Amino acid sequence: MTGGEGLKLYLDEQLSERIAEGLRAAGIDVVTTREARHAGRRDPEQLAYATAEGRALVTMNVRDFRALLQASPPPVHAGVLFLEGWRGNEFEGIIAALRAKAEQYPKGLAGHVSFVRRPPRRPPV
Repeated sequence: MTGGEGLKLYLDEQLSERIAEGLRAAGIDVVTTREARHAGRRDPEQLAYATAEGRALVTMNVRDFRALLQASPPPVHAGVLFLEGWRGNEFEGIIAALRAKAEQYPKGLAGHVSFVRRPPRRPPV
């Protein structure tokens, strides 16, 4: 999935560079807030940047971005993927889940919101 085809992602600042590296290794076009020099910017600015770049925003900040998306009128966007229930250091799981979303939405997520929920934790044996 390279060369402008497929789901393009913009990782919010609470997500590790390791996630971006793993997604790139899988051929997914991804940019982080740090790479875009947007760390510390407000949520509306992050969403506007992702939209201008044609990238779905990936975030763990469900509360704030959900409120932003429910504004009237709702903002135009290139898609939002909410990571729900994940710990920030669950790199391999997050990478696998985002790879699955990239396969599920090969033409992108424009205007859509999708939740990427962490599978239930298995109890210790």
